[in-house]
Amino acid sequence: MSQNVSDIELVIVNDGSTDETEELVKKWFDQKKVNINYHFQNNEGRGSALRKAILNAEGEYSIIMDDDDYFVEGALETIKKALIECENYNSPNHNLAGICCLCLGENGDVLGEKFSDQNYVSNLFNMRFVDKIMGDKKEIVKTEILNEYIFPYFENEKRLVTSTLWNRISYDYDCLFLNHPVAVKRYIKGGMSDTLLELKAISPNYQIEDCIITINYPRQFNLSITFIYSTILWKYWFFGGILSLSRINIGRLPCVFLGLPLGLIFFLKDWFKIKSLESYDK
Repeated sequence: MSQNVSDIELVIVNDGSTDETEELVKKWFDQKKVNINYHFQNNEGRGSALRKAILNAEGEYSIIMDDDDYFVEGALETIKKALIECENYNSPNHNLAGICCLCLGENGDVLGEKFSDQNYVSNLFNMRFVDKIMGDKKEIVKTEILNEYIFPYFENEKRLVTSTLWNRISYDYDCLFLNHPVAVKRYIKGGMSDTLLELKAISPNYQIEDCIITINYPRQFNLSITFIYSTILWKYWFFGGILSLSRINIGRLPCVFLGLPLGLIFFLKDWFKIKSLESYDK
């Protein structure tokens, strides 16, 4: 609301909050500064909320902002200029889904690594797994592509892995990566980041979906990545997730089966840790 750009749509999904979120949104409605598309649902979790937000977005591009993120000053102007630059990079060699920018911590430092150069073109999978650029980033992607590659909804599961979406888009699209800080990430005490272990354990199908998308990445085969995600896949299968092996590239199945014993060990390790945390809370 404090940005200088008004031709945007703010899609808000209130996932069953009991605070004053709705009253705040009503004040924003009254200001009539931006178009607000508001939805309420009864605590269905991040996967459901994000899916609803994406499917109801009408802008040409979308950026995902969790409730503990905020834009830096002038971020939307920076993003609009960068998207124009992105359009100029589309070519037969680079079918671009959008751009990816940097995030800052609350101390003002860049989270993770910067990109190798200002006009780095790659895809979101290669950025993470090949070039090993870590840390939170902000993806600004065409809404129609987000809709086309939207993740499934798993009832009663709350912890979506957002990389499921980015890695699936990477099958077919690249991005223009820019060293522009556009958002600040806050990690709230007692928030989702603090409870990831248990949230993932009770959302096994979202974790399995992410593993399958990663294992099947078609542009190149990486043995270590495939093996690591195979162990994670089996871990969440032991946590009760549903696994259809027919969805996995047949040439990668041997590596997937090799990950089963280690997956069991990881499952037991996490299971005992969760139980010990539950006992401590009591």
